[in-house]
Amino acid sequence: MQLVETMTTTRHDDEIFLIGHRDHESLERLKQLPTVKQVLQRFHHHFSEQTVTRVAVRNASHLTVDEVLSLWSKAAVPTTLKKACHRQIGKVQY
Repeated sequence: MQLVETMTTTRHDDEIFLIGHRDHESLERLKQLPTVKQVLQRFHHHFSEQTVTRVAVRNASHLTVDEVLSLWSKAAVPTTLKKACHRQIGKVQY
């Protein structure tokens, strides 16, 4: 019989400086428009599910922008091009 060690994780392991904990739930659950902090928490959730590459950042950005734009369209908030949204997440991220 093989003994397998499991590492326990704590909430502290999931915490990101200045942002807090990753948001595992969709932004659609919010009753108001998301803040920058909530968007970045969701971005980091998408990013943590993928391997760390440049493509992973792009994919996480696309998933996050799609969520935010769907909320903004429901609220009839004028939006900019998706390309500009991805650039803005990149600026805030780095």
